Amino acid sequence: MRNYIEGAILEALEKADNLKGKIPGGPKLSVYFEQLASRAENDLDYIIIRLQNLLESSVDTVLKQKFMDYKRICEELSILENVVIAALLRNKDDVYVNKMVKAICEEINFPITKPVTSSLSQKYYHIYTGYNLLCIPLLESDFLLHLPDIYHELAHPLFANENRKLRKGQEELGKFNRVARKFFDEEINRIKRNSTTPNEKIDFYHTWKVAWVKNWSVEFFCDLFGIYTLGPAFAWSNLHLCVKSSSNIYRIPYVQPNSHPPDEARMKAMFYGLELIGYKSESDQIRNKWDEFKQIIQHPETDYFFNAVPESLIKECIKYALEATIHFGCEIVSPKHPGQIINLLNNAWTTFWEDPVSFTGWEKAQVQVLQDNWSKDN
Repeated sequence: MRNYIEGAILEALEKADNLKGKIPGGPKLSVYFEQLASRAENDLDYIIIRLQNLLESSVDTVLKQKFMDYKRICEELSILENVVIAALLRNKDDVYVNKMVKAICEEINFPITKPVTSSLSQKYYHIYTGYNLLCIPLLESDFLLHLPDIYHELAHPLFANENRKLRKGQEELGKFNRVARKFFDEEINRIKRNSTTPNEKIDFYHTWKVAWVKNWSVEFFCDLFGIYTLGPAFAWSNLHLCVKSSSNIYRIPYVQPNSHPPDEARMKAMFYGLELIGYKSESDQIRNKWDEFKQIIQHPETDYFFNAVPESLIKECIKYALEATIHFGCEIVSPKHPGQIINLLNNAWTTFWEDPVSFTGWEKAQVQVLQDNWSKDN
């Protein structure tokens, strides 16, 4: 297998070199993508150096380590090929969506460099924080009802990036994680005191604690960032997504922590978040539609659902998330907010519910106005 790994490394070197040649420049590169192109070129240079070092490493190098290093580099190369370079190659097609994201960032006073946006997502809405690259589905910018999901993705780099101006907001996440950890530790200790035999619930509580601290808290905070900077449209959009994709809105883990909290808990946090910033009637309206949806689909409520996502913890979460959003310096939305995109996305859902059958005609006209204004690369 030594001959194999050497040949495989040589092929990877050739691919990395070819990818460098694919990076557009000059008039072929939109101004919105210049920073991403520079980062991609630097990363490919670094990958080439690492592959060359791996190829030239001593024959005495542990073969297992060589395979592991090669695999790790190939994973990085795959992201560059299938996400970053792919986005760069269609950069001229994404001028419109980048102008939209720029407008959103300006409206909410986004505190760091706005992400480059590509309509070439393989994972619904997804942001690669290392590249500051936001990917959305191919046709998503031609419609309005799911665009609120951009706000959730914008929040991720605020919690992931090392930046002094983000520190106070990130500290709110840390404070909440300590609250969550304490809650589950106390529940575990309570079960231990009241049980004379091994209790499987203890393992469940450990799983839920890890899920909250490792993943769920960030997802809740990003959802609530969307609520606090956009308003009701974000909750409507999430309901829309659940209708399309949720297999069980009460799904919780029992053994291995998962990446996202259950949809029922996420919607509940959004309702409370809307109420917290003065959208009580809108929250009630969305909650009523959500309850109708639950009656229709009748997903079975999983055992221990309320143990895994207790109401008290959700109510704590909305307060810490609001403080985080304020500390980031972002503007908290209000019904009289002057933002063009904020008003458009909220009006879109209002218009949809007024006349769902005729909505697409209205939507098409609104999108056309934006595209006419933002389609040129300047």
